[in-house]
Amino acid sequence: MRKRFFYDFERHMRCWFEAPSQWPDSGVLLASFPKSGNSWFRFIVSNIAALTEGNPPVNFRTIEHYSPVIRGNRNLAGARQVIGLPIFLKTHFPRTRFFKNRKAVVVVRNPFFAVPSYYEYLRNAREKKVPRLDSFIYHWRYGIPAWAAFMESWDSAETIVVRYEDLKVDPLTVITKVYQSLGIFVPDRIVNEAIENSSRKSMKSSLEINGDPHNDNNFRFIKEEGENVGVEHLKRSILTSKQIDTSCITLLEKFGYL
Repeated sequence: MRKRFFYDFERHMRCWFEAPSQWPDSGVLLASFPKSGNSWFRFIVSNIAALTEGNPPVNFRTIEHYSPVIRGNRNLAGARQVIGLPIFLKTHFPRTRFFKNRKAVVVVRNPFFAVPSYYEYLRNAREKKVPRLDSFIYHWRYGIPAWAAFMESWDSAETIVVRYEDLKVDPLTVITKVYQSLGIFVPDRIVNEAIENSSRKSMKSSLEINGDPHNDNNFRFIKEEGENVGVEHLKRSILTSKQIDTSCITLLEKFGYL
């Protein structure tokens, strides 16, 4: 209960800074708990927009034009609205009153993999001092309780939920359904080419050629398939811990992770 108080208090204090100062007409929130596949989804939809305009594939710099990050850029400077397509606005923030009645896509990933990946990212990319992984898993801001609080905030009928695991298996179907849910038709040819331009190989090549303006310590952002082993082997002990409440269990079941 005390940990959830800290989470909700921080959410309340920061919410104004996490919303755009002006909403684009075609704006759609693209939310996820960190390390859940948001960047890959952004690359795909941004490459769809680039292809529609007849432009080359996006990279880690130009992606900000087609799918800007809200934090640090509340006025969405440099954002491009492509006629007939939504502009996806990236956030890792939970749903707040400033997001009310806004269209949203939420990418969800198995927290037994997302949380360890977030741990590595904070330690190695952001050089933050964080607890050991066995404690980090239960942290109110970073761990599985934070994942549950985040997903609970976005758990509504208006939210389009995309499971990262489904996106990996059949990206064409998943991406097409997202656009259809938004009332938009995108030809399979465009979606397939955007997926190819957003493959692990293509993104790694883009990093080598164009770099990443947000990565200044050479953190290896794109991992090899299967490299993140997660903490599935600790699932039983995690789920029976007193630090994991019933609402978290319910959400894990709802999204197919139990």
